[in-house]
Order: sequence, then structure tokens, then C-alpha cells
Amino acid sequence: MELLGIVGSPRKNGNSFYLVQKALDGAKERDPFVETEIVQLADLRIEPCRACESCAKEPFKCVTEDDFETVFEKMKRADGILLASPRYGPFGASPSKMQALLERLINVNTLPANVNSNFLFPLQGKPCGLLAVSVEGRQNNLPVLHSLEQYVLAYHMQPVHTKLWPFVGVNGRGNEKGDVLKDAEAMRNAKVLGALLVETIKNKGKM
Repeated sequence: MELLGIVGSPRKNGNSFYLVQKALDGAKERDPFVETEIVQLADLRIEPCRACESCAKEPFKCVTEDDFETVFEKMKRADGILLASPRYGPFGASPSKMQALLERLINVNTLPANVNSNFLFPLQGKPCGLLAVSVEGRQNNLPVLHSLEQYVLAYHMQPVHTKLWPFVGVNGRGNEKGDVLKDAEAMRNAKVLGALLVETIKNKGKM
């Protein structure tokens, strides 16, 4: 089983990274044979969508030559995915690279299907866990989690919900690097999410 964590923060090895790392620790505790990888968008060049609609003519292929294709291929290979993002600004926006990745995934997934309804979405049914962090934490992260969930649903992926508030994902608090490690609740919930992601993948194979 392969799990992929995608960290949307422009700060490398920041609080979003620690949340994903803890979730993958929980996954490995649930199944020691799980293989994990973390991609930090801070290391990559992800350009905004050009709205050229070329991906409708060449299905699931973006003409912009940057690191998007590398991330997309990793997402397709993974059995489960974790998406983590800090909250930027008063309206709960994700950082620009994360937003660019999400928007381009929308088009390479949906535009081919608009042309040919028989296309299968490349990420169809793939379980995905969500994590968010901000200075204030708690309800201030809900716009980020809800936004990420809407994208995941648009890709025809399966959001993994927990039985812990806010249910849709993990909610962390922190500003300076490493602050979220002091958020004991977020750390516990991240491990729960990682274990649940493994369980979801295993149960999916039994259906």
C-alpha cells in the first residue's frame, strides 16, 4: 500500500508538514508495511491554470511544463492521499501553489469527461484525508477543510471523515515552525486520520 502526503505550504518543513508526518506515522502503526512519501509544493514549480482547455483534447494531460505532471503521476499511483494546507488570509484561502495544483487537477479531471462521458477519472474513488492549520486553529480552519473537500469530491475521490470534530479532517493550530507539535489534540487526530485512511483503503478492496 502506498500513501502520498501533499503539503501545500510555501514554508518547507512547517506545521502542515508535521501534521502530514504525524498522520503517516498513524498509518504505519496501523500497517507497518505501508510505504509513504511526502511531497512539499515549496520544492516545486506549479504554475496557474491557463484555462486553455487543451486537456480536453489530450485527456488528462496538461500542456504547461512544470512539476504538476510529477505530482499528478504520484497521485495516480498512490492508494491513498493526504492533502494539507495552511489557512491564508481572512477568507480561508490556501497558498497559491496549492490553489494552482487544485485548479489544474480540476481541469485535467473534468474537461475530458465533458467531451467524452465514458472517460474514467484518474483519481476515481481514491481515499483522501484532509488537514489544515492556522494561527487561530479550530473553527478558523473550517473554510480550508471544506474547500479542500469540494475539490476532492470534484475529482471523484473519497474524503475520509473521522468521528472527531471537525469530522471532515484534522484541525491544527500553529504559526512558527513546529508550533503545531504542541497541539496535542491535532497530533492525536492526525494519527487517527492516518490509521483510518489505511482502514478505508483495505475495506475498499473488500467491496
